Amino acid sequence: TYDNLICLGSGKGVISDIRPDVTFADISDLGKGVYSVLAFSGYLTKGHGRTDNCLCIPNREMYVVFADTIIDRIGVNGMSGTIRELTKAILDDDTSAMEICLKDLLEHAISGRVLDNEHSYQAFIAGLLMNLFGNYEITADFESGQGYHDIRLKRRYGNGPNIVMEIKRSGRDATSPERLLDLANDALDQVRNNDYAHGMTGRTVLYGIAFSGKTPTIVSEVIKMP
Repeated sequence: TYDNLICLGSGKGVISDIRPDVTFADISDLGKGVYSVLAFSGYLTKGHGRTDNCLCIPNREMYVVFADTIIDRIGVNGMSGTIRELTKAILDDDTSAMEICLKDLLEHAISGRVLDNEHSYQAFIAGLLMNLFGNYEITADFESGQGYHDIRLKRRYGNGPNIVMEIKRSGRDATSPERLLDLANDALDQVRNNDYAHGMTGRTVLYGIAFSGKTPTIVSEVIKMP
């Protein structure tokens, strides 16, 4: 379901047959039934110029509905405001605000037990950025340049910058501020060296993010793509 939301939010579609006889019981397993309900309710529509069973978010207004719903679901104990502050900080290249917001969100909205690999952080941050779906094509763990980026936001509408993020998780022997800063710079070097911003145009912000538990260290660089 999460992968399908990523596809929908980045302007792509999900393949599902529309069933006019769907019942409430069919929805409980988050299977195909839920997409039939969303289609008949107007939240999804057939993709223009695509196959008959390809469903997409119909317009930018509906992207806002999807984003607000997901943010409210993620936002534990009134954290939706912090999520929006994080989004603004990412677009503004404000690494200090990003560190504060991310630490606050991780401390209040997720158990430290699940933060056992880089993918856990990646999935969490990508979910927080769903309020940018529609204006951005957002991909995670996808091939670009000479490797696979962690998170990439390619501008589709508006004047905001493109964003590329690489995430590292520290080991137990790399928890000092100096080691975390080195790890964040290693992540930023990986973005540059592997050309993860390939195919983007205009102002682009590159982020290297290192986590020690729920504490992030973030470095950035702004580049101008041709």
